[in-house]
Amino acid sequence: MKELLLERIAAWADRKQVLLPGTTVVAGVSGGADSVCLLHVLQSLARLRSFSIFAVHVNHLLRGSESDEDESFVRGLCAQWQVPLQVFREDVRAVAKEKGCSVEQAGRLVRYNCFHRVMKEVGAEYVAVAHHRDDQAETVFFHLLRGSGLEGLCGMEDSSRGVLRPFLDTGRDEIMTHIAQNGLVYRTDSSNQDNSYIRNAIRNELFPLIQKRTGFPVTSSLIRTARLLRADRDYLQQVAVQHYEKLVISKDKNAIALARESLNQLHSAMAGRCIRMAWEEITGSITGIEEKHVSALLRLSGDKTTGRMLHLPGGICGTVEYDRLLLVSRGEKQKSMPFQVPLPLPGTAKLMQQGILVHTTLYDRDDYVKAFGVLDKPGETSLQQIFDYGKINKGINIRSRCNGDIFYPYHSPGSKKLKEFFIDEKIPREKRENIPLLAVDNNIIWVMGFRTSEKYRVDHATRVILSVRVTPLGSEPITAKGNTGKE
Repeated sequence: MKELLLERIAAWADRKQVLLPGTTVVAGVSGGADSVCLLHVLQSLARLRSFSIFAVHVNHLLRGSESDEDESFVRGLCAQWQVPLQVFREDVRAVAKEKGCSVEQAGRLVRYNCFHRVMKEVGAEYVAVAHHRDDQAETVFFHLLRGSGLEGLCGMEDSSRGVLRPFLDTGRDEIMTHIAQNGLVYRTDSSNQDNSYIRNAIRNELFPLIQKRTGFPVTSSLIRTARLLRADRDYLQQVAVQHYEKLVISKDKNAIALARESLNQLHSAMAGRCIRMAWEEITGSITGIEEKHVSALLRLSGDKTTGRMLHLPGGICGTVEYDRLLLVSRGEKQKSMPFQVPLPLPGTAKLMQQGILVHTTLYDRDDYVKAFGVLDKPGETSLQQIFDYGKINKGINIRSRCNGDIFYPYHSPGSKKLKEFFIDEKIPREKRENIPLLAVDNNIIWVMGFRTSEKYRVDHATRVILSVRVTPLGSEPITAKGNTGKE
C-alpha cells in the first residue's frame, strides 16, 4: 500500500531543507493519535535520511491515573520502537496558578520548556510537534476571537525558530488513515471532550454549529484566509526590513538606537513592525511585546521632549534622546537593594541595578549659554536637569531613599518628607526603593525622572551650573555641539 503521508512529509522536508542527514530532532509525544503518527513518520524517515530522534513526554498530572497510563503507554511505545525517551512530570495546574494564566497556557509553556531543555542536552536542531490543519484552523479562529492583529491571524508556521510542524498541511482524516494502514495504537485523552477548555469548545461546538448553519467549510475557509494573510505579511515584512536597516543608528547586544525623525514619518503599521524587529533583536524573541507597548513607544518617539523613559516587560526600557529612540535591555529585575554612589564632577557614574548611566558636566554660566543658546530649565520629567552648583557645598551622592529625607519640590511653597512626596505622586511602594535620588546628606536635589528641588534651581545669581543627564545603560553618551563645559 502506498504511503501517501510519508511521501508528502518527505517532500515537505526537502522544500524546507530540514531533517537532514546527521541532524537531531526532538519529538513531542503525548500518546494521542497525532503524536503517535508523527513519531511513526519521523522514525520511518530517519531510517531513510539518517537523522536521529529523541522523544519527550510531559505528564501534566491533570487526569490522575489516566495521565500515568498515558506516560506508561509512551514508555512502552518508545521502548518497542527503540526511540530514546525522556519523561517529565510537571504540575501544570500549580504552574497556571503561579503564572496567573489558564491551564492550557501553562501546559504549553511547560511543554516547550521541556522540549528546549532536551534540545540543549542532546544538541538537537529541531523540536517536532504534531499540529495539523484542524489545529491551525482552531488557532486562527481563537486569535480572531481575541482580536489579534495580522501576525496572529496568519496562524502557526510549519517551520519557525527551530520548531517543526510537519503535519500543518495535513488533515486529521489523513492522520487517521495512516494510523489504520499501519496498525498503530494510541491513547484517547478524555479531556478533549471537556468544553470548558476554549479550544475544545471551538472544535466540538462552534465549528460544527457554524458549518451546520452556514454551509461554509469552516476549516478550509480559515486555512485559506491564513494563507492569504501570510502572503501579505511576508511582503510587508520584506519592506519593513529595508526601512529598519535605514533606521538603525547604532546597536549592540543590549541596546538599539533608531532614528526618531525617520521612524515618525513612517506609517504606523510599518513603524510598528520596525519596533518589533528592534525588540526581537535585543530580546531574542518577539514574545512579550504587545500592541499597547508598540503604541506607547511610537508616542514616546513622536514626543517633542527628550530624556523620558518607558519601562517595558522583561527588563526592557525605551527612551528618547535628541534624534534617537533607544530600546535597552536591563536584564532580569533584581530585588531592590540600598545603593549609594558618589557623583563624579565631572564624569559618569554607572548604576547597574537601575540600568542607568549618570553623566555630569560643570559649566560657567556664559559657557552654558554659548553651548546651548538658552538657560531655560528642562521640564520636570526630563532626564536632563541643571542646578546651581554654588548652592551645593558638600559632596553629592546618587542613592536610594533614607529615613529623614527632606525635599523642596520645584515651585512648591515649602518642604515635605520624601515619603509624603512619593505618596502624593502615587508611586507604588515597591518601586520607591529603586528610584535614584541626587542628594546632599538628607537634602534631595533631584528625584530622578520626577521632580527637582526648588533649593538648588538656577537663578540670576548663578555662576556655575551643574548639568546632570541620565541615559540607559548600554547607550552612548551624547555631547552637544559647541560643548565647552569642564568635562
